Amino acid sequence: MKKLSIAVAALALIAIGAPASQAASPATVTFVAATGAPLASQTLSGLNPNGDYVYLTLGNFPTNRGLYIFESIQPSAGMRPTAAQTNGASEQWITNAVGGTAKPTDIVKIPVNATWTDCTHQVCGIHIEFDHDSTADMSQDQFFPITFAATGTTTAAATSAPAVTFSAQIDGMELSSTKPNTLNYEMPKYVVVKTSDGEPTNLSITADPSGKVFCTIANNYIKSLAANGFCNLHITVGSGAQANFPFMLAPGTQSLASALPATLKLGKSVTLATMTNFGEKISYTVNGSKNCSIKGAKLTAVKNGACLVKYSAPAGVNYPELMGSSVVKVSK
Repeated sequence: MKKLSIAVAALALIAIGAPASQAASPATVTFVAATGAPLASQTLSGLNPNGDYVYLTLGNFPTNRGLYIFESIQPSAGMRPTAAQTNGASEQWITNAVGGTAKPTDIVKIPVNATWTDCTHQVCGIHIEFDHDSTADMSQDQFFPITFAATGTTTAAATSAPAVTFSAQIDGMELSSTKPNTLNYEMPKYVVVKTSDGEPTNLSITADPSGKVFCTIANNYIKSLAANGFCNLHITVGSGAQANFPFMLAPGTQSLASALPATLKLGKSVTLATMTNFGEKISYTVNGSKNCSIKGAKLTAVKNGACLVKYSAPAGVNYPELMGSSVVKVSK
């Protein structure tokens, strides 16, 4: 199949709510051949549904920013594609930061196919938007429709690409390749990657647009090293399919190393946790009851009934103060 391309001077879009004086024109997009030569056609049509490539170059690239480019279903006006409307394996991160899939001056190569969704009864295309460092800014949002040839009608000039798809999940929730997922400080999460053909996968962390790395990945566990900022999980499969999954970092949550007992026998004592999961010292008090006594972290059952035990621990740089309470029943 002979590749078709278009040279598009994109219309300026103004981010919702932003003053006109702050609005920036979106990047200009030129669809090209693999050699970089601009092609004259005004539509991208006849692509191989089992796997093909779209090539483009960018002009007027936003200063000190990055862009995501990927295949998706055409979103409603003023909206962005959801995770379900996105071919995550096609995503390219265009940035000067370490870890990007291409630089702003490169020929960007985007793998596309019609096997991940139905592109016959809905419009598929190439979507462009700011990367995870500017998620609220829609001034770079652009969509360019593409169409695929009917099955078995591609020409000999087609450049086939393996139609490998994959997804990533944490706690049963699918990660988005276009909208940041939340990751709390020092609270590791296990990443499950599912591929369409069972090929081996590789997970790595790439730097954010400022060049900093705020996360680690080991044995599929991703962990945040900071309470704010962004990090990017880069996943590749053996065939070369790849995608980036951005994470927005958030403060950690302090907790007791072990829960308070629900019951305590009369006359018995128990030593409560002395440190939180972040190593902060825990303070205890018994509120409005003589049924229990507390000395340091030692709780003693004095009379039948119940007592309300309150606990607290100071905040740290990457996590807030801990405050809570628990009812302990005293029985014979």
